[in-house]
Amino acid sequence: MKKLLSILLVFILLPVFAAGCAKAPSVADAPSTNEPAEQGITLSKCLEYGDAQWRESEDCFIEDLNGRFNPNCDCVDMSHHYEYKIYDASELSAEILENRKGTVIVERCIGFVTDKTTGDGKVLNAYDKDYDYISYRSVTDQKYYDGTVFISYMIYNPENNYIDDITERYDFVLCREWED
Repeated sequence: MKKLLSILLVFILLPVFAAGCAKAPSVADAPSTNEPAEQGITLSKCLEYGDAQWRESEDCFIEDLNGRFNPNCDCVDMSHHYEYKIYDASELSAEILENRKGTVIVERCIGFVTDKTTGDGKVLNAYDKDYDYISYRSVTDQKYYDGTVFISYMIYNPENNYIDDITERYDFVLCREWED
């Protein structure tokens, strides 16, 4: 089921992302020291988008999640109805996560690979710049290199308010302009 959802999401989101639809963090947030921005590639070239395109692609993402968490489906507890809310990583605080009370929080992270051998990466739209680490080690269905830009969706468990209880994660290559 997870693989089918991932495949559907790729086909739904790929045309939108290929058209260049990611919200750009400011150029000041661009990577430093031998990273893409210093190579003459601007962040905005890789991450420009229009709000309407985001809403459309993310609405499709939520529809797919609703299908998976559909109360009419045999695979879930019929007593639960979930509300979904997508937050940009720059807007998602611990306070929001600790007070979600049954809402499915979906976090949108835009990041890039800093070390292809370890899968280490950096979140460009982090809420707290001191906590901008992300790992792409578990991404096995897509090739990535130093500089590959990903959009990742983290789905937090609606059954509790823990800040680190991510039940599912979806990673999509957003841009390859920075790759070595």
